[in-house]
Amino acid sequence: MITRAADWGLDTDSRWKKWAKLIRSIDDIDLSKANGYSLTGPWVGWTDSVALGEGQYLVIAAESGSRANHPYSYEMIIGGGDELRADDHIARNADIDAALAAGKINEQMRAAAQNSCLYSFALWAWLQYQATPAVDRDALAAERERLVARIAEIDAQRGA
Repeated sequence: MITRAADWGLDTDSRWKKWAKLIRSIDDIDLSKANGYSLTGPWVGWTDSVALGEGQYLVIAAESGSRANHPYSYEMIIGGGDELRADDHIARNADIDAALAAGKINEQMRAAAQNSCLYSFALWAWLQYQATPAVDRDALAAERERLVARIAEIDAQRGA
């Protein structure tokens, strides 16, 4: 699905910053870094269109308010399926708590997620990638060789 950061309704103000980062894979996450620095994927322009596939996320942030008080608002857009959807903050925190209980993350990571919305986005996406089984390329190559050999065997039998 194609989307733009500007389409997700965060309050923006031309005086302040607004940005978006794309998470394409687990390689775009560095949990050893704090806050938004844990998101190492490419920057996306605020009005640029981006295609979000299965397992891809767009993190958006925008400052708004007065000169004295202009906090950031954040959102994570989840790609895949027939429609894009915004992150469910309650479910994300429940998933992180469950990962702590299961021993998949440590208390320091949970505390960092409680202190930083951006870190919690990175941690949650990392957990989603961990839950997805990795593709075993060696097993796929072996299966391909086995199938090619079987096809050759069948072709030989037909020719005989």
